[in-house]
Amino acid sequence: MNKFKVVLNSEEIKKIIPHRDKALLIDGVEIFGSGDMANAICHLGLRAHLFDGHFPGDPILPGIFIQEAMAQTGAVMVLYSNLELRNERFLFSGVESVKYRGIVRPNSVLFFTVNLVHLKKASKPFAAKFSAEAIIDDKKVASAVFSGIMP
Repeated sequence: MNKFKVVLNSEEIKKIIPHRDKALLIDGVEIFGSGDMANAICHLGLRAHLFDGHFPGDPILPGIFIQEAMAQTGAVMVLYSNLELRNERFLFSGVESVKYRGIVRPNSVLFFTVNLVHLKKASKPFAAKFSAEAIIDDKKVASAVFSGIMP
C-alpha cells in the first residue's frame, strides 16, 4: 500500500462508520503511513451531554467514552485504509490493558493516537487489534489495547 496522509472531517467520518449525533465521538481523523496509524480529535465542548449525571458539581468524563472514541478512530482507520473492507461493519469486540491516568473535564480537547497492531483479512470475520492513547495538553490521560471484528 502507498504511503499517505489523509484528513477526514466529521461528515467524511459519517460515510465510513454509522455513528451519528450523540454517539459519534470524534470530530476529525488523520490517517498516516500505510493506514496503520491515525490521530483523532474530540472537542468535548460540543458534547456536554456526556458529563450529565457523572459527579454532579464536579463533572468528569466517564472512561467508557474515551474507550469508544479510540475504537471509533481505529474503525475509521481500518475501513478507510482497506478498500475491500469499506462496506464492512466494525464492531468493538474487546479491550485489555486499560489505564486511566488523568481526569477529563468539560470543554477539554482530547487527542487520540491509534496504532494498528494486527489486521486479519484472510477469512471472515475480519479482525483488527490496536494500541491507543488519549492525550490532553500533552499529558496522556488514558491508554488501552483493543480489538474489533468485521463480521
